[in-house]
Amino acid sequence: MIDYGSVVYGSARPSYLKRLDYVHHQALRLCLGAFRASPIPSLYAEAFEPSLSSRRDKLSLSYYFRILSNDNHPLRGTLLNGNNNRLFNARPSCIPHFGLRMRNIFPDTFHDVKIHTNDFCDHPPWMENSISYINPFGNFTKSDSNNSVLISLFNQHRQFFQSYQPVFTDGSKSLNHVGCAFFTNGHIVSYNLHSFTSVFSSEITAVYFALKYIDVHDIRKSTLYTDSMSLLESLRSSSTRNPLIKEVKDFYRHLLSKGARILFSWVPSHVGITGNELADKSAKSATEFLTRPIVYADVQSAVNQWCHCQWQEKWNMETNNKLHVIKPVLSHWVTKLNRRCDVVLTRLRIGHTRLTHKYLLFAESPPTCSHCGDILTVKHILTDCVAVNRRRLRYFHSSSFDLSFLLGQIPHFNLFMYLKDIGVFHDILVFLSFELISFKFLVLVSL
Repeated sequence: MIDYGSVVYGSARPSYLKRLDYVHHQALRLCLGAFRASPIPSLYAEAFEPSLSSRRDKLSLSYYFRILSNDNHPLRGTLLNGNNNRLFNARPSCIPHFGLRMRNIFPDTFHDVKIHTNDFCDHPPWMENSISYINPFGNFTKSDSNNSVLISLFNQHRQFFQSYQPVFTDGSKSLNHVGCAFFTNGHIVSYNLHSFTSVFSSEITAVYFALKYIDVHDIRKSTLYTDSMSLLESLRSSSTRNPLIKEVKDFYRHLLSKGARILFSWVPSHVGITGNELADKSAKSATEFLTRPIVYADVQSAVNQWCHCQWQEKWNMETNNKLHVIKPVLSHWVTKLNRRCDVVLTRLRIGHTRLTHKYLLFAESPPTCSHCGDILTVKHILTDCVAVNRRRLRYFHSSSFDLSFLLGQIPHFNLFMYLKDIGVFHDILVFLSFELISFKFLVLVSL
């Protein structure tokens, strides 16, 4: 609900937007059962929910590129018009317009991105808008079949369709490289694509340029082979809205109108089929850069990844945070525990419990261990206190380990039995009902 309309109200003053943070933080404490004194970055990391400012940036950037992907959008001209930029830059106190705010947010890698525009016009129902494909391997699957069997099936298929020239297409994406390629009749054509391009888009691009090759060389009968089943299913679907798929379908109909006969077929990857192996190798080593617009879905994925990286960089700075030691990489940790155990686990991971941090609420001195007199912390209870070493050996079969061993993504199965045995399980959990009542009271007061 807070996300709704954030593209509009995100231009408000920071002092106004900060009021929403209190609602967000209190909701996270309620969902997690976290102690009231828990650090805010720990709430974000444990719940795997970014801050509201990060969420607003992600939604606004996605909307910005969505506008650019539509030629007929009424705001497109405003975003591309930079005549007022000098005026707003000269008056920092004035709230800049949406386009300028977005260009000040995203990094340089997004500035030169050209978005593929959606100029869809639905085809009439009597015009076929899908492309069927063949599967020469029948009920044989790659995982359950020997490679020699699959190669034999493919050779048998090629004997049946020997009058059709084979064209093998493939796309590849790695950490720093995206490429596409096709191989036919001894010729290999490969292109290096923008880093935002997805594997799916690179596969489609390879098919599109293979069709271009067929058109230029006037190949009358051909079969396009790809190892991407999702691509073939998208071509067969009549409801897909991907502009690259539409591009392929339109060019395919153009070739059919010229008398060409083109088949599409699936082949398994990395089983020893020569054409597919050559196309895959060429896509991975492509060097010639191809400048093409990027579809909105790929840019949106890049925006989400960039926002997550920004959040991860901030989390990397929290070196003194207790949760950071246990969870250095932000990700979604799924726990299948009951509510009581889940709350205890959350408080132990964050390092703030009623037993160890109640003194912050009552302005008291930090508590000390009744056995050794050291300051009482979660780490002291779980790993350091020598008075309970024998019980650690009994439940964890070791007395020397770190907190990640007990509180990681999969918590130790004897953790809660150990806490109950040393008598601290209830002391960690007891404030839960009080916090629920206080939250309801704060909501009533704010209303």
